[in-house]
Amino acid sequence: MAKKSLYDDPKRNKRDLPYIVEIAVPENGLGNTLDVIAVFHMQLALEQKRGRGRHEEGRDFVRWCFDDPQTAGQFQGLFGGAVLGP
Repeated sequence: MAKKSLYDDPKRNKRDLPYIVEIAVPENGLGNTLDVIAVFHMQLALEQKRGRGRHEEGRDFVRWCFDDPQTAGQFQGLFGGAVLGP
């Protein structure tokens, strides 16, 4: 069975994972932060789900999706960004 993409199904993500943390990507990229984000998900036994990113005014923004506001808030507290929710 093929491994599902981190991006999976945008409609399903929007329905099942409505709490989004959007992080602006630094000029030099996220680097080791991506490894720490992976550990965060592993420690909470969560599958990483990313939403559709965007590019605005010369900057890239990446989104991680969660099913509850507490986990989204915890993620934001560790990695910054903005929580976008329903």
